[in-house]
Amino acid sequence: MTDDDVMVTIPVIDFNAYNICVPCDRVQDEKVVKLSKQLADTFSTVGFVYLKNHGISEEEIENLRDKSKSFFDEPEEVKFPYKRPADGSSNNGWVPVEAEKLNPKRNFADLKEAYNYSPGPDFDQDIVEVKGFTKTMSNFYEKCTDLAYRVLDLMAIGLEMKDKDYFRKCHHIGSNENTTTLRCLYYPPLPENSDEDKPDQVRCGEHSDYGSITLLYQDQVGGLEVQTCNGNYIPATPIEGTVLVNLGDMMQRWSADKFLATKHRVLIPKEDDKKKTFRQSFAFFVQPDNNYRVCPINGSNKYQPITSTEYLKMKFTQTY
Repeated sequence: MTDDDVMVTIPVIDFNAYNICVPCDRVQDEKVVKLSKQLADTFSTVGFVYLKNHGISEEEIENLRDKSKSFFDEPEEVKFPYKRPADGSSNNGWVPVEAEKLNPKRNFADLKEAYNYSPGPDFDQDIVEVKGFTKTMSNFYEKCTDLAYRVLDLMAIGLEMKDKDYFRKCHHIGSNENTTTLRCLYYPPLPENSDEDKPDQVRCGEHSDYGSITLLYQDQVGGLEVQTCNGNYIPATPIEGTVLVNLGDMMQRWSADKFLATKHRVLIPKEDDKKKTFRQSFAFFVQPDNNYRVCPINGSNKYQPITSTEYLKMKFTQTY
């Protein structure tokens, strides 16, 4: 880490004026403009921001953490019927440990497992082994949807778009034409001597997210690192009561590189006690509508038009 990296910090922004508890039509214009400028400044430099006072309670986050941990604690034979389809026909379901490699250049797959949830008639059955898990995910998904729309509103203003609702109109989150996904992530404790057997392995390989924005809820274990403009990595230390927001590749294309999709990773801890500690997080991956063709809003040809479905298929082929 260089001296310049030490100077880089991920900002904390107070979102109280536009949080999900405040009716959108009752927010004063000057407060919206101030927030949009703060977000635009950080998304054009660091690419990550902590939001405090966002409106989703710690109780709701802890409830989902408990339910998902109960699921991940089940034996593989119980989780297997809920597995994500190998043919990629759906992104929903359980992803086993070492099923993904987010950085294809690494020798070993990521040491994590996940459960992906996106609402729909084919995926709203409850998981009988963990009563209430699906309902808890569904409720949390709704809260994240509300928060995501508010962040997208501010980004449209920050990009000086005439229509504040522009991004809302191409993100029908929760509908059959959109694949925005809530992902429960679990990073298991390391077995003895596993780092000697697979010295190149990480918990989550270096990557940028694929969609528009991501809302990330961390536990207090930590481990996430964010790449700086120098190519080095700095810690995204968990801050209680905040949600970490970052941009994905589609938003960088939309903004013609004004906003940045920053690479990040989760390494295996060096300390023995942390190696033996599991880690949990939840990521709400916001995607544009499946067939919406994303191209630079400034009218340039910096990126060729591409749909969310086309881009996801390309990235999933590299990952699985």
